[in-house]
Amino acid sequence: MLIINEPIFISSGANSDLRYDSFYPRWAYEEYRDLLSQQAKTQGWTYLDLWNVIPADQFTDSPVHLTPTGSQQLADKVGAAILQAAR
Repeated sequence: MLIINEPIFISSGANSDLRYDSFYPRWAYEEYRDLLSQQAKTQGWTYLDLWNVIPADQFTDSPVHLTPTGSQQLADKVGAAILQAAR
């Protein structure tokens, strides 16, 4: 099993010290990532945390929608992880 934590938009500017974007307060998202990582270790899951691998300029009009280039960057990372996990 491969668990993938998808990339999120990381904003800059007003309140960026409190929130990653309009969806995620930093404290909540960091706690979620810690819990997911711990659970993956406990369960023996292969966990790929890609939360911050796509630059902000590769998101469109939403913190969850990627540009075609951002989608290709994500696909390259996921594809490499699938090939690695299959070994």
